[in-house]
Amino acid sequence: SVEEMVSHLARWKWRDGYGAPALVAGLTLASWVQTLWRWRPLVCLTGESGSGKSTLFGYLAGLFGGLALLSCKPSEPGLRQAIGDRAPVVLIDEFENDAHRRKVLELLRTSGTGTKLLRGTPGAGHVEYGIQHICWVGAIEVGLDRQPDRNRYLSLELVAPHGPACNRLVNPTEAVLGELGERLAAVAIWSVTRAREVAAELRQVQLDGYDPRTIESLSVPASIYAVATGSVPAETLAYMAAQLEPSSG
Repeated sequence: SVEEMVSHLARWKWRDGYGAPALVAGLTLASWVQTLWRWRPLVCLTGESGSGKSTLFGYLAGLFGGLALLSCKPSEPGLRQAIGDRAPVVLIDEFENDAHRRKVLELLRTSGTGTKLLRGTPGAGHVEYGIQHICWVGAIEVGLDRQPDRNRYLSLELVAPHGPACNRLVNPTEAVLGELGERLAAVAIWSVTRAREVAAELRQVQLDGYDPRTIESLSVPASIYAVATGSVPAETLAYMAAQLEPSSG
């Protein structure tokens, strides 16, 4: 099941990312059991027009089925109310800058350790809210200007194909994706208990040029991918880190 997904993801063109399909597959597995992690990374997919971002979001939505919450340019209240007290997989396409993006980014920031935002009410009370989700956002540019934001997001870039491959990306049928998604969900549930233990070990790994927060974020997909595929966790972590730009050093 995992290998099948990786082969599907290899149809997209990833910038300098020979292992990007494995990283996305790990993040997909982790998203099925997103509320169980001590730390939840956020996922950023960028790429020029024609690179297949929307097609990829459609692919992910097909895998997650009824668990997917796919939207474009949501407002913060709209997104918060749509999530409610459920655990959908949040997929935000076309996340270009508009009047709502800053507030949405603020909400997504609570997902890491499940912190809460507190807001006062006219009656001298307060409301609190936050999320515990591995959220995926996609745009030509996402505006992650602050270092803390950049380290929370695992950012991957798609490249528009040229020549015969241009505009040829077509997703498998809904039935095929739904059946694959069910198998991946079973793999994630089977793997997560051991993967959480492995993630705790991987968080202590130091890789030259990578911020500790980036390693913590990578530990989530690397651990569940390694457990699911029987690969070596430390090697999987380094392999996935190679898909990202070094964040320090």
